[in-house]
Amino acid sequence: MPNFDDLRLETSDKVVIRGYLIKRETDEETKRAPTVLYLHANAGNMGHRLPIAKVLYDKLKCNVFMLSYRGYGLSDGQPFEAGIKTDALTALQFLRSNPLTANTKIVAFGQSLGGAVAIDLVSSNQDEFVGLMLENTFLSIPKLIPSVMPLLRYLTFLSWEKWNSEQAIRKVAGVPILFLSGLRDDLVPPPQMRKLFELASREEKNPVTWEEFENGSHNDTCGQEGYFEKIAAWWEAHVVAADPYVPTGRLSGMGTKDIIERSNGTREIIDKDEHPAEPAEEKPGHAKKDD
Repeated sequence: MPNFDDLRLETSDKVVIRGYLIKRETDEETKRAPTVLYLHANAGNMGHRLPIAKVLYDKLKCNVFMLSYRGYGLSDGQPFEAGIKTDALTALQFLRSNPLTANTKIVAFGQSLGGAVAIDLVSSNQDEFVGLMLENTFLSIPKLIPSVMPLLRYLTFLSWEKWNSEQAIRKVAGVPILFLSGLRDDLVPPPQMRKLFELASREEKNPVTWEEFENGSHNDTCGQEGYFEKIAAWWEAHVVAADPYVPTGRLSGMGTKDIIERSNGTREIIDKDEHPAEPAEEKPGHAKKDD
């Protein structure tokens, strides 16, 4: 993937996060292509997902935007729920500000924790998305803790992190959703993923699709036979066939200072401080663990 921008994006609360915008061969192709906004799982960072991005890039003929949340990879700061939500919104604002992607069809793709991030982002910005893809995502952190650490099941109220996808997905209406579930998931109980599907199915306007992988565990569902083919079939039916994006103008302001380093060696600094959001309130207690 030789055509990419290495990004440093400053969020509304002045944290610099890192991202990649992986583009098509020409600017005109990039402008016409849909874009996957890739929101990664808890372990690692965006760099660990480049092999997956490569397959999506090749099979779907799309652009791919990836980011490392604050505290992950080379991004600054410490991770916490409100901050990660701000990071995802900053990525979306960048896509809607960049002339190459301002009018692109955007599909959010989230794996595990990234699924929770994606559900939250789409539920609050539905007019900006033509699709949502979720892999092995949980109902909420308090409902996940008893399955991960049974001895702490009576202490779930102490969890600072909520990520209440069970509630947020109820707000999604009219956005096609693809559920990708590994039935041998050893971290997120597959019934939690199924419950999210059932909640999304209650909204008649939501075209929802369920795909399951019998031998898929939490971290290798994307390696199961037919995984990318099922995504491609869904993409053709719901993304390629979707109407062109109609600009809303809601998210055109970039962060206060964004730095774009292009693969051709050029560098651009964008200094723009329009309509800053209130800084996210940090809470203690976030601890990363293997996902």
